[in-house]
Amino acid sequence: MRNQVFAVLAVVLVFAAIGCASRQQIAATSDLLPVPIKRQTQINEPGLKQMGVLLINSQEELERLTPEADSLVEVKVDFSRESLVVLCLGERPTGGYWARITGVQRDPQSDALYVQGVANQPGADDVVIETLTYPCDAAVVPKVPARVIHPEIDSSTGAAMTTVGAPG
Repeated sequence: MRNQVFAVLAVVLVFAAIGCASRQQIAATSDLLPVPIKRQTQINEPGLKQMGVLLINSQEELERLTPEADSLVEVKVDFSRESLVVLCLGERPTGGYWARITGVQRDPQSDALYVQGVANQPGADDVVIETLTYPCDAAVVPKVPARVIHPEIDSSTGAAMTTVGAPG
């Protein structure tokens, strides 16, 4: 009985510490400025096999990816005034996976960009195509210089892309 009380107390203290840390992080990032998403496109890009968030600020950067990332070339971007933010889930074993960028903010005090999104995996009972997929979401935003990207990606399971994560 005594060990159970200590175990419960330890769990409560851990959650309290996490909650305090979360509040400090929110306070530290409350000065972020929203970056509007002008348009976005879902793509299946076999050239982007790794999971991550990319910021592309020039035609040269895009062309470096082009041999492996043909679908990105089709996204129309005026790099003199716009940037391209891409959320990639990497190689996935079936259909039913998708990514959606739901928000972008920049820190005016640093070169940091915060990218929020949703990554979905198919549910256990979902009927999906049995093929390798490379789900990505590409969002065109006003030009943003950034040296550091902070991805803040939530996950969902079995959700329809039209019902989760659509920017409002």
